[in-house]
Amino acid sequence: MYNDSLTHYGVMGMRWGVRKRRVATSKASRTSSVKNQNATTQRRMSNKELTARIKRLELEQKYAKLTEVPQVKTVSKVEKLVKSAGTVASLTGHAATIYKNLNDLGIVSKKK
Repeated sequence: MYNDSLTHYGVMGMRWGVRKRRVATSKASRTSSVKNQNATTQRRMSNKELTARIKRLELEQKYAKLTEVPQVKTVSKVEKLVKSAGTVASLTGHAATIYKNLNDLGIVSKKK
């Protein structure tokens, strides 16, 4: 069945092929706008305000360093055992290869 009506599911009053402007929501645009805001506020600040702000940030950094809990790297006994077993296996394999090569060259004599 033919329907002789034109249906349009767009926005009323919107022209064909014209897109609405979108508000920038990307992270890059947000961070750049914050940086621009900080730059303009820094220019407007007096020397006293800037030094007070710098002093505060330095104090916060020092406090964070002083209250930082040192993280001790613990190696379990199993990890040590696996590591040493791998080293022993590697050395044994290399020793066997060296012995075989020396034996092929006739340097190592077989005792009877």
